[in-house]
Amino acid sequence: MLENQIKRHDFGVLGGVAYIDDLLPRSAFDTLADFAESAQMSPVTQENPETVWQHNGVYNPLQSKPVIWPEDDRYTPLLKTFPDIDLYPTGNPIDEALRAIRNLVVENELFGKPSVSWAGSVSSIIRYRPGTRLLWHSDAAGQVGGFNYYIHKTWSKNAGGQFLYMSGDQVEDFEGCFISPKPNRLVIVRPPLPHAIAPIIAAPGNDRIALSGFFIGPEYAEYLVKLHAPA
Repeated sequence: MLENQIKRHDFGVLGGVAYIDDLLPRSAFDTLADFAESAQMSPVTQENPETVWQHNGVYNPLQSKPVIWPEDDRYTPLLKTFPDIDLYPTGNPIDEALRAIRNLVVENELFGKPSVSWAGSVSSIIRYRPGTRLLWHSDAAGQVGGFNYYIHKTWSKNAGGQFLYMSGDQVEDFEGCFISPKPNRLVIVRPPLPHAIAPIIAAPGNDRIALSGFFIGPEYAEYLVKLHAPA
């Protein structure tokens, strides 16, 4: 994928954000959107008080089973013992999107080199229903980059759900920018960019659905594996 296909907004001391439209061919996108629409989901819950989900509270979205894609095969035997996760390749339409995202990140060296700067990715389908949103935050240490790929088929500019972000050296003096959740658009985030998601407007058919995830640094990957490994 060529560098000039990425529409860059800001890369500076507060991190960065970029986006690309039409990530997948239309037929592949429609297949993924149909799959996401019927995916089994449950409310996001997180007891760790340091996470944004804990502070977001009743406004939390729904989330599908996580998909883990390790760069190092030595993680695979242990990950197969984890309950309630899927390993890449999953055999479902998510795979094509994850390949496209990884290829774009690697070809453009957005987060450094795989297996060196990051050990793999963790992603899931996130559904924001009317009334939900996400508070201002910066992604956790150890998450070297994040992404949101919008997989709802239609969207209205008045439906809310915009990706909000701050840029510049003086956050308090800069009110920020936004990127609309246009279908088939991929937004890439480089920490520690402060960002949020605007509330979804209560109107029929306006669920905001995205394949969202992170590229995880090696040390943080080791920590997560030990933390969630079956006893």
